[in-house]
Amino acid sequence: MRSRPAQPARWFSLAEIQAARKEIEPAKGSLEKAAQVAPRSAEPWRRLAGVLEGNGEDEAATNARGRALSLSPGDLQLRRQIALTRGSPPLAWADRDGLALASDPAVKLPKGASAVRLLDQGAVEIYPDGGAVERTHTIARVLDKRGVAKFGEAQIPADAQILHLRTIKPDGRTLEPETIPGKEAATLPGLAVGDVVEIDYLRGIGPRGPDMPGLVIGGFFFRDDETPMLESTYEVRAPANLSLEVDAHGLPAEPFQKLATQQSFRKTLRDVPPQPPEPHQPGESEIMPWLQVGYGAGQPNLVRSIADWALLRARPGRRRGRSSASSPMRCADGRPEPTSRRPRRTSSPRVAETASSY
Repeated sequence: MRSRPAQPARWFSLAEIQAARKEIEPAKGSLEKAAQVAPRSAEPWRRLAGVLEGNGEDEAATNARGRALSLSPGDLQLRRQIALTRGSPPLAWADRDGLALASDPAVKLPKGASAVRLLDQGAVEIYPDGGAVERTHTIARVLDKRGVAKFGEAQIPADAQILHLRTIKPDGRTLEPETIPGKEAATLPGLAVGDVVEIDYLRGIGPRGPDMPGLVIGGFFFRDDETPMLESTYEVRAPANLSLEVDAHGLPAEPFQKLATQQSFRKTLRDVPPQPPEPHQPGESEIMPWLQVGYGAGQPNLVRSIADWALLRARPGRRRGRSSASSPMRCADGRPEPTSRRPRRTSSPRVAETASSY
């Protein structure tokens, strides 16, 4: 350790050995030194929390996780661990009972549809440290074989933590899929006509960097191109001191409701018909109703950030050459490709997020 002390990984390895030998105090010291070497890294504090928790020091472990979370506000695992310790799981206020909704006899199903979304819910909680947790909750009933094909495979983001992923049978039984390593999509087991699919997961969202302070949440769409929705709801809660804005497209948006310590936003549409795609239509972000919430740096900050990036790219000593963006696209024989054959840029929620005014 004396020859190369400025490597946190070496302190991590030493702390693991010390903890395995029940040398708790030396292990704490090693991780504290790692935190000094890497003061902007959350990993030393995360590891220290594990050592403290293993030693029965629960309160100290929670405090260490709090230090780690302050350095990495988008870390969902840390936030959930702290919240569960305090008895308040993230976004518990957004809970909807999937079993009750699946068995509700009052639900009227639209005729002619292959499936219907009983609930299409998005919920976000923004925290004082600048991080946020997003919840996506879908409950859909399949009405024919096309619906089974559409909802039989669930695409879950790689960074998501699943709350519910299951098939709900008409008699109330639930079937959960098995985890298959290397497979991106999850197959809902035993899905048949008349069953209900429930997909419910959380994602952590971190604030933007110091050059573009603030936070932008991905856009939420209130309509599907194939499946009717009985309810589409989006809700955001945040500290009252944040200057949050709503960027709405294709629908009116109410302002945030502010209380003493909290502000909230909620938008609900009911009985939303699908909007089938048409040939040569614009991107869905131009024709579908959707909105986006965020705060922080605006367009002037974005321009300055891009200018700074361009200056860094053009700094002296950097290898110069023709970039792929300025060079014409070429055919297989080396001739420039006609402009009419080049792929056109399309709009998407991610593009809308990048170009946001926040």
